[in-house]
Amino acid sequence: AQVSIALENAKLFDDVQRIKNYNESMLQIMSNGVITMDDNAVIVTCNAASLKITNTIEEEVIGKSAEDYFGIDNEWVLDRLTKVRETGASDMSVDAKLVFNGEDISANITILPLLNSEGDKKLGSIVMIEDISTEKRMKSTMSRYMDPGLADQLLAGDADLLGGRTVESTILFSDIRGFTT
Repeated sequence: AQVSIALENAKLFDDVQRIKNYNESMLQIMSNGVITMDDNAVIVTCNAASLKITNTIEEEVIGKSAEDYFGIDNEWVLDRLTKVRETGASDMSVDAKLVFNGEDISANITILPLLNSEGDKKLGSIVMIEDISTEKRMKSTMSRYMDPGLADQLLAGDADLLGGRTVESTILFSDIRGFTT
């Protein structure tokens, strides 16, 4: 009976470890930055994309309070984080400015509450950062040489626009004699 219990525990431990590794692997391959915090706003995890976006290293992030990490330059993030923790409602900021190590980053920021599987207990918060700095620079450059509306369409993924479109049209041509004289 004891051997059976020990084998069952070993199998359960192996299953939990496999699920943990699977979740960590998914977190690391995401292109958006993901930072999770416990209920005291202390950073628990961050993925490789968040380190790249914010130009930091993991040792500077894990275990730090959100206040220390985001600092005075990004105080608005702390205000939104507090709001999410108090209300339990998510918050999204589009084309927001973040400052890390003196460098400005344009990003879409989503802050969500982390809840247990029943959804009745707060576990912390999650901050998702989508870096749009490159797209913003590209749009700015393209807008100098073409109509800004066209640049928006191209960046929205309408790549077929460059090849043109086939449409049915009517052309009215009228020759008015002596008009130019």
